[in-house]
Amino acid sequence: MAAGPAARACATVLASTIRVMLDQLSAWVGTAVDLVLVILGFSLIIVLHELGHFLAARWAGIRVLAFAVGFGPAVLSFRKGLG
Repeated sequence: MAAGPAARACATVLASTIRVMLDQLSAWVGTAVDLVLVILGFSLIIVLHELGHFLAARWAGIRVLAFAVGFGPAVLSFRKGLG
């Protein structure tokens, strides 16, 4: 049985809606990939910068026990009585 004009119009609207949604999803994924690349780029720059501090200290004869980016392994700490 052939589809009527109303069914064809509904299918056209549905196909158009799906196409718009896929375009929006594609744009969002592209933006997310760009954000991840920027974060990785900045991370690489920071690691190289901190490595420069490490190598300069070693070259100057300063004993270096560890290499860390930031403040070392403690991301969050709490001491009773100090808040």
